[in-house]
Amino acid sequence: MKKSVFVLLLFILVGYSCNDSETNDNMSNDDLPNTIARISSNNDIVFVNKSSLKSQLENAQKKSGLATIKIEQLYIDVSKAVDDENVEIKQLIASNADGSIKIAYFLKENNGSYSLDSSSTILKCEGCRDGCSPRRHANGDGYCTKCVGDYQTCTKTETLEPVE
Repeated sequence: MKKSVFVLLLFILVGYSCNDSETNDNMSNDDLPNTIARISSNNDIVFVNKSSLKSQLENAQKKSGLATIKIEQLYIDVSKAVDDENVEIKQLIASNADGSIKIAYFLKENNGSYSLDSSSTILKCEGCRDGCSPRRHANGDGYCTKCVGDYQTCTKTETLEPVE
């Protein structure tokens, strides 16, 4: 059951204490929207329809036949690649209520609109609320940051299944 959860959520991100596992599951993402966010006139990134996106991501999990999480938080993370500060990484992060599971979808930008990048992996970090966050290298490879505190382990899962 636990392995099914890891496979479904399809995520990556490893820190010093994280465990790695790669999967190539057939998660159906046919209903996911093309444009999920846009750059506003204030240069902020805003969702086109956040509640609809949550539902579509949850439905894609259910179609896969694997265990699902209820997405409580959905936000766009903008950070620098850990190995090249000149590369800016934008990811859609979905997480459960307590933040112990985080799923990251790599975003691509086209003329001020953002969509899920179908050529990139989907990353999942699971284990703790403080730390265990999805991050990427300049080449797109993901890892999970280390959990804060003793006796906590972060597990990374990555899928090569594209998002359509």
